[in-house]
Order: sequence, then C-alpha cells, then structure tokens
Amino acid sequence: MTFNPLQERYASIEVMETLPEELIHLIWETIDNQLSGLVPLENLLTFTLFLNNQTQKLKFVQPGTDLEVDFDLKKPFLINQPLTVLAYDADNHQTLLFENELKTP
Repeated sequence: MTFNPLQERYASIEVMETLPEELIHLIWETIDNQLSGLVPLENLLTFTLFLNNQTQKLKFVQPGTDLEVDFDLKKPFLINQPLTVLAYDADNHQTLLFENELKTP
C-alpha cells in the first residue's frame, strides 16, 4: 500500500525550515484522511500551497491525469507565493521535500 500511515515519516530540513510544523502534519493528514482510498496514489505526490481570495489552499495534483483537488485550509499559514511540496514514498519511509531537493538519475 502506497503511503501507509504506519511507515516512518520525515520532512527534509528545507521543508522544516520553511513550513510550520502544523502545516507539515496537515499535509500528512490530507494524504491519510482525504486521498488514501479515494484515488490510487503513486509513490510521488505533488501539492501546491497558494492563496486564493485570502483563503490558503492546498492543491493536490496527480501528474499524468486530469485529477486536481483543492483543499481549503482553515488557518492561513502566511505563504504568499505558490509553493510546491512533494511527498515521496520509498516503501520503508516517506518524506516531504521541495522540487529542488528531488534527485533524479
């Protein structure tokens, strides 16, 4: 099962220095409570944080499909410019990281 909530979860140092801890937990909760079981999840998930009409939003996009889901966040996190966060499942652990941190072969 991809993104099993019982696996170890981490956030990169850059993510931890940029995002509030509460927002990091909220991304994991969104995966567990909103996306798992609703859509088939790949091992790399893409989220974008952005502001729309003074409402902070978290957008989930499934690359290669037309699937996009916006989640309204009840609390604004003062992120004024769009910011993309990736969630990567490496089978034995999961990590939140930014696009520039993703190593490609």
